[in-house]
This record gives sequence, C-alpha cells and structure tokens, in this order.
Amino acid sequence: MAESTRRLLLVEREPDTIEEIRSFLHGLPDLQLVITEQASEACERLLEERYDLVLLDLFLADESGFDTFLRLFAQVPDVPIVILAAAADEELAMQAVGAGADSYLVKRRDQPDTARKVIEQALARGRAPGGGDRILSPERFLEKADRYIELAIRGAKRVLLSAVALDVRSDAVRERDLARDILVRTFRASDLIARFADDRFVALAIMNREDNGSDVLSARFAEIVDEEARSQPLAIRMVSESVEPDEVVAADDLVVIAERLFRSLA
Repeated sequence: MAESTRRLLLVEREPDTIEEIRSFLHGLPDLQLVITEQASEACERLLEERYDLVLLDLFLADESGFDTFLRLFAQVPDVPIVILAAAADEELAMQAVGAGADSYLVKRRDQPDTARKVIEQALARGRAPGGGDRILSPERFLEKADRYIELAIRGAKRVLLSAVALDVRSDAVRERDLARDILVRTFRASDLIARFADDRFVALAIMNREDNGSDVLSARFAEIVDEEARSQPLAIRMVSESVEPDEVVAADDLVVIAERLFRSLA
C-alpha cells in the first residue's frame, strides 16, 4: 500500500448506509475503506493499525449512544471522527462535535457532494489539540464555530450567540469558577462555550427555526443564577441574539456581534 494512501475506518452496521458511504467515496483518490460493525472491533483496529479518519455510527450492534463516541475519541484523540447520524439523532451528533468530533453527516439527507466535502475537510484538518475541553480558548472556539456555521447551513437551522459578562466583586477565582459552572449547566453539551477574557464568556448554539431558544435559554440561565446566588452573591448577566448562519461570512464575524452584545451589557 502506498504511503500516501489515506485509510478510513467505517464503523456502521446498516448495509444501506455502508453502500451509501461507498458511493460518497467513489472518485476520491488514494483512499482505502475498512468496515466493521462493532465498536469493540473498531477499538482493536485503531490500536493495531493506522487510520486517517473514522466514520462512526453511534448505534452499533455491541454498543450505542454518546459513550460510543467517547470511547473511540479517548483512544485516538489525534484521529478525526465524523459522526453518521439519523435525522432523529442530530442533537446527539452535535453533542459529539461539541466534545471533539470533527463533524457529522445525516443519513439519507446529506447529498453526496456534501458528504465528500465533509470527509475531505476532516482529512485535511486532522485533529486539533484540546478537542474535548468544555470551556474553549478563543482560537479553538472560532475554529469550531466555522464548522458549526457549516452544520447550521446544511441543516437549515439558525445559530444563537450569547455573551455573558461577570462583574467580579470579591473572590475573583471563586466567582469565575462559579460562572463557569453556571454556563456549563445552562448550555447543552452540544453548544460551544469560550472564555474570551477573565470576566467575559461567549457561547454558540445551533437551534431549530421553530424553537424559541433565546427565551428558554434566558429562563434556564436566570434559574441557575438564582439558585447559586443563595450560597454566594454573583453579578453575572447574559444577552443572546439569533443569527442567520448564511449571513456569517466567517467565524470572526461572530466576534464582532459578541462585542456589540458585550457593549449592551455595559
């Protein structure tokens, strides 16, 4: 096998999806596809053999759910993973992306050109360090936000950008840790959260168009803040704005919007 050949591990049990992936990959040069139906065999192969990309269904014969992704990701954090999801499991796929997966494809919805683009981009990007961190650096946030924008456009969804400002009053370290915990509890596991400064956080969520996401998020945030304030007073405020993903040229545009939101909190 040539050194330049890229090896893809497909972890999938549905014959129709396997054939669909074969068709997606047709015409891409220097690719070798290896197929297994079980997470346990995938883990063994990843230990013994080199792969450049994993295409992973979360519901397999021997294991299912989000833990399937976590198991493989923990074993090969340097190998990009693209999730294969049914339309009903898209939220779970987004959660995996938030935890470190490179991207996801929706079975029987995403077109071949889209699938090939996602796979080629994952191969080109490889694995950036720190994929599983819950509170991201600004650089990591912007890198992942670019992918979230792509996913929102593909799924005809919108994104919700939130700016959170903390007014430190006494114990800065303790208050910042508390603010972090509040944000982790407020936002879903699939959402992106980043600290842009000691006292400023930004979060990004993908929402269905029919969801009243901003009101739901604000109510959850207020409830959690009130609960935490019983043990320690905390001055923390949040404002959110719905953004059409096709109006965002690049993730840097989100920083401009976030700065405007922070000014509204001042």
